[in-house]
Amino acid sequence: MEIRYSTGRHAKDNKPTPKVCESFTAFASAVVGGSKTIGVLSTDTKEILNQKKTRLPYFWVEMLDPAGGRNKANAGASHVVRFDIDGTTAAGWEILRELFSTYQGFAYTTASHMHPTVNSEQRWRVVLAVSRPLSPVELLCLSTTVQQDVMDTYELIAEDSVNWDSRVYNAAQVLFGPDERAEVVYFSGDAVDADSVLLRAVPAEVPPSILRDPSKVSAVGTDDKAEYLIANGHAKGELIDGIKLPIICPFEDGHTSASGETSTVYMLDGTGGFEQGKIICLHEGCKHRSQEDFLDKIGYRVADFDIVEAEGASGEYLPWPKFKRDKFDQIEGTITNVLMALRRPDLCGVQIRLDEFRNDIILTTPKGSHVQLRDEYYTKIHTTIEQKLGFKKFEEAAIKRAVRLIAFENRYDSLKDWISKLPEWDGTPRIDTFFCRHWRIDQSAYTKAVGRYWWTLLAGRALEPGIKGDMAVVLVSQQGKNKSEGIRSMAPTPEHYMELDFEKPAAERIREMRGHNVIELGEMRGMNKAGIGAVRVTISTRADRNRGLYREHYDILLRRCGFIATVNTDTPLTDSEGNRRWLPMTIPDDTDGKHIAKQIEAERDQLWAEAVRVFKQDGIAWERAETLAKTILSDYEVKDDVWVSCISEWLETEAIELGDTSGITNGQRVPLTSKDLLVEAIGFKAPQVKRGDEMRVAKIMKDLGYKKKRLLSLPGQPYHWEKRD
Repeated sequence: MEIRYSTGRHAKDNKPTPKVCESFTAFASAVVGGSKTIGVLSTDTKEILNQKKTRLPYFWVEMLDPAGGRNKANAGASHVVRFDIDGTTAAGWEILRELFSTYQGFAYTTASHMHPTVNSEQRWRVVLAVSRPLSPVELLCLSTTVQQDVMDTYELIAEDSVNWDSRVYNAAQVLFGPDERAEVVYFSGDAVDADSVLLRAVPAEVPPSILRDPSKVSAVGTDDKAEYLIANGHAKGELIDGIKLPIICPFEDGHTSASGETSTVYMLDGTGGFEQGKIICLHEGCKHRSQEDFLDKIGYRVADFDIVEAEGASGEYLPWPKFKRDKFDQIEGTITNVLMALRRPDLCGVQIRLDEFRNDIILTTPKGSHVQLRDEYYTKIHTTIEQKLGFKKFEEAAIKRAVRLIAFENRYDSLKDWISKLPEWDGTPRIDTFFCRHWRIDQSAYTKAVGRYWWTLLAGRALEPGIKGDMAVVLVSQQGKNKSEGIRSMAPTPEHYMELDFEKPAAERIREMRGHNVIELGEMRGMNKAGIGAVRVTISTRADRNRGLYREHYDILLRRCGFIATVNTDTPLTDSEGNRRWLPMTIPDDTDGKHIAKQIEAERDQLWAEAVRVFKQDGIAWERAETLAKTILSDYEVKDDVWVSCISEWLETEAIELGDTSGITNGQRVPLTSKDLLVEAIGFKAPQVKRGDEMRVAKIMKDLGYKKKRLLSLPGQPYHWEKRD
């Protein structure tokens, strides 16, 4: 097989050169023969060693666009499989070497092999031949499975640990070539059989939604052939990982050995980058059979799958499933029969899907409307199955279990769907200057970096759930700048926006955040210490563990949102431990916020389109924003000494009551409450006083030598401050 790949001269070379080798043997010679002298010494520190390693050439996957350079979006097919053994013993490597020898390939030591900085561990890179080119998703799945195969045997005969660097399973990752000291070994086995390995297992950590081309996924999550196989009794089990359906081989009578659960499967349309679905049978007697052989044998004809006719027209979409019936030909109310009925929207009346973004089950009616599942709909579906289809009576609990399973099989992501329908970016930069243009915030390197971070965060969390994004933007201004309305306009739809209420329990906040991409933290001023801690944890968390109401098991909900705070005070940052997580900017007093929401809405799609493009190329742009924020954070931090001086001076001032001099100071007043201090010494208005402000005053009063005492003799028994003896 011809090997197509690309090479770079060193780590910083982002314009690799396309290469072609006529065979894997020629490819191995090119890689090994391209070793470079970098002069690694045993006395090198880790920093020096890492610096020297960056001078090594690298090889990469085939590029989609030869002129597009090295970036995630340009990573194409991989014609080899790569492994990085990042640490083991000499004995451990000898066993691994023996296990890898069943494949065709080669291995070479890394620049840090046996170096003192890595505790003299064995470090090897292994490259194996593969039967056909692999898409990025297939590379990830196959590499993980081969590693597991090797380790399953290794752990039976070895005790030494092996550290695998799985980053090389990502097509976007390069693999550095050998240096001048590298040891090289060759393996003379067979190329990895891509189809057989991919058929056996798909790693659980790979999101099933990325294994298929979204344009090939039907409204019910399968395709025409899969629906036919299910409806006509050829399916052997449930759809696995949304891509493969175990089936009964139509040529099973000719098999010479027993069939396993996944010996014969149907791989759905669009799987692994292939246009058409295909039936794969691992039995020796079926290896010569074509797809036409399989389809003819099961009786599949394209004409059987005409588009469903309009309501009231004649004709059926599919033959009825082979329901289990009693002796009177009535359909049994078994869970298997219920599942078959619910997989047929033309029979049960709705398509049942799980929106992974909202974590809600969505029902699509025959007229195309989408409604969120409510309890009463279970009864409606139950009634339809019993009355329309003639099912024998069964418990509604079966409906609930079946609906959840069908929804999971047909899962989709509404936010990703919305992004996929965005117009092409027109090339005009907008995200860097976003806040400067709309709220007239001073344009600087910092404010531009914040704009870029904010929009790439939104795009990143939408496309890669749970990706790190632990900083929040803060808009500082007077009232009347329409901050909240402007923030709402950034969201894909109004339903994607919410304001988070920290008065609610944490579990309720987690449930409410699901299905929202833009979340506002309103009015930061006055948050008490517990509130600040909750905000800090909320911003930095990448996934939430949540159990839905009346559910038995917990769900892991990966974060899909960005947080943006609004505040009316000039010094909102009161958390000395977590101030680095904030990116504050001041809106000028003369900014007119009247039309901001409409202006943002008018360019929202292009903002998102640009953000998606930038994120796919460079990821979330957090580094520059975080670095520049350090130069301005002190301008927004609360200065406790101002409050201390105001309170101290006021306590020593003579108290004036009813216009007459009382002869006592304010510090001697009875009662003397924290609210009195905030209103009279600091200048708050009474309705503005929050619990956090009172706690801040309490700390100051204790530092000034006061203690809190409850006045039991006064109405309401208020707490009162008095000087310690």
